[in-house]
Amino acid sequence: MNNKKLCHLPVIFVIALLTLSFILILLIDVWNLFGVRDIVIEYRDFPYFWFHWFLVPVEVLQWPMLGLCILTYAFIAGIAYRNGEKEILSFWLLLGAGIILMLMEDAGDVRHIIRNDIEEITGESSYGYLGTIFELSYFALVALIPLYAIIRYRKVYWPGKATKGYFLLGFACYGLAVFSSWAGSAFRSVTEFNDLYTFAGQFIVRPLFHLNEGARELYEQTNAEFAERGNHLVEFWFMDRVYEESLELLGAGALLAAGLSFLFYLNNKKDRL
Repeated sequence: MNNKKLCHLPVIFVIALLTLSFILILLIDVWNLFGVRDIVIEYRDFPYFWFHWFLVPVEVLQWPMLGLCILTYAFIAGIAYRNGEKEILSFWLLLGAGIILMLMEDAGDVRHIIRNDIEEITGESSYGYLGTIFELSYFALVALIPLYAIIRYRKVYWPGKATKGYFLLGFACYGLAVFSSWAGSAFRSVTEFNDLYTFAGQFIVRPLFHLNEGARELYEQTNAEFAERGNHLVEFWFMDRVYEESLELLGAGALLAAGLSFLFYLNNKKDRL
């Protein structure tokens, strides 16, 4: 396999995994293939396969993928340093620092920890005015370094079609996921609108789990139990897990593919990106 094809592998892998994941949702959570849905109900507090699958492997896979991004970007920066190419060096170092912050947030849920502390100190309910504004500010600060690098050093990567395309895809996916994560819970405790994820999720979840009588009964029963306990409804969790983690994994794969395509270019400048 040549280098041009190799750089596409992260995105191909992610698309294949997500396609398999969506098929498994239909087979297990809707149609109860081989009775797996019943097994999940028996042994798990949250009675849906997708809830657990989009934690492991889907979310957890983002961490080594972002780690590989950091290593790839650092390796590119090392080559640029050796060749005396200062703009290339600065771009990939800054971008790598931004990916480190993204990895810390994704693996450590830093914003949730700080927001919970703020709400506890102020006595505000979850996702009130202060908590929501803090999250927006936090996301803006995390995005600042990669955004600056992408704009300031655009001449470094812009001529390369593969690198440019994967950067656009990667940051578009992460940008949409971050905005959705914020907007999905924004001002939840101070509005009658509840939250956007629950509202939007009903247009996906209800039709999906009405495809099968057993799935519909489980969906209605689970939502009734969650509502009684004051928990998020199934719609919220579906958006939080399936929708959001899919975007983030695709974004991580695209950012890794961008680094690989540029690395192959440096190692063989006679090939166009």
